Amino acid sequence: MPAVGTLTKLSDAVTGVRKVVSQPVSGVVVGPLPVGTGKTLPMSNNGVRSMACLLLLSALAGGCGSGSGSGSDAPAPSPAGGSPSVPTSTAPVSSTPPAPSPGAAANGTDLAACEDGDCEVYASGVVTIPLDQRFGFTRFEVAHEPTGRSSVFGEDPVNGNLHAYVNSTGEISANGITMTVISTDATGAVLRFTPRAE
Repeated sequence: MPAVGTLTKLSDAVTGVRKVVSQPVSGVVVGPLPVGTGKTLPMSNNGVRSMACLLLLSALAGGCGSGSGSGSDAPAPSPAGGSPSVPTSTAPVSSTPPAPSPGAAANGTDLAACEDGDCEVYASGVVTIPLDQRFGFTRFEVAHEPTGRSSVFGEDPVNGNLHAYVNSTGEISANGITMTVISTDATGAVLRFTPRAE
């Protein structure tokens, strides 16, 4: 019940109690009346006050027991649209190169395509790259190991021999040519040769 209604009810109850208490009592019962007389027992002053108190307590109970139910214990409304949304994430696209194989190299196993220093070949075991003499190597060998390591030997009678290696992927540059290991595994490696720009 709203607060104004509760206050009105309490005020009416108090006014009624005052009227009852202010009325004179006609008499006091001193003994039992004969049965079947049809008379009403008069109430003593204590009885009137008891009745007034009961009326007041009844009014108070009625006012306290009602309410709008909008207190802090009311359940919180559920979010619109049902259950809350769960944030999602997008996995990054892998940039891992394809596994080394003859098909993964532009020139496959055609080592002769590397004569001009511009090729992409698949190498397994020990291979000899037939580079043009203008690069200064009389012999250029690449040895692939099962660990994925690529060892390079370049025979250069003028500047000295080249001994180098790439443990996984990477590049080696010498005499105006760069060899890049694109991908490697236990079986072989994809090698790219690029001449230095003039």
